[in-house]
Amino acid sequence: MAIIYWSVLLTAFIAFRFRKRFNAEFRRQQMITWPTVRVLTDNEHLQLRKEEGRTTYAAELDEDYHFFTHGKRYTGQQLIGEEIPLSTEQKTIITKRLNEQRSQLTARFNPAAPEENMLRVGHSSLGWGKVLVYAFFGVVLPTFFAYSSLEWATDPATWWETVKFYKAG
Repeated sequence: MAIIYWSVLLTAFIAFRFRKRFNAEFRRQQMITWPTVRVLTDNEHLQLRKEEGRTTYAAELDEDYHFFTHGKRYTGQQLIGEEIPLSTEQKTIITKRLNEQRSQLTARFNPAAPEENMLRVGHSSLGWGKVLVYAFFGVVLPTFFAYSSLEWATDPATWWETVKFYKAG
């Protein structure tokens, strides 16, 4: 009977995480479709904001960049449009890429509210490792638990025949 509760609890947890990730991915996909505009910056060397002693989630620049749209000047500091942990090594790579592409940088902005914008550098996407983890914990494991629960509830003898227990040691 406990396996049913664990499967329900795990399914609820996975549904919560899936919904949270779905909202983040929906927001990222929405940002990808925003129009782009050329970015102007006064800095000779772009640098990510340093957060000492911890990894940060939202990458921001030390100095503002600005762009013009709808006849007005807008500024921003946001670099990445999704929450991913940034280690020191990743910050170094992104900073290098920023300065290599400095003359061609563009910003994506929300057409309804241009003050909501982000600097576009490369392509940020969901990595294969995360895809496989979400597929396993979001599809395979809940399906196994649901199947096991149904089998156990309908005919316990059939379910126990498929499970093998081994002595430790």
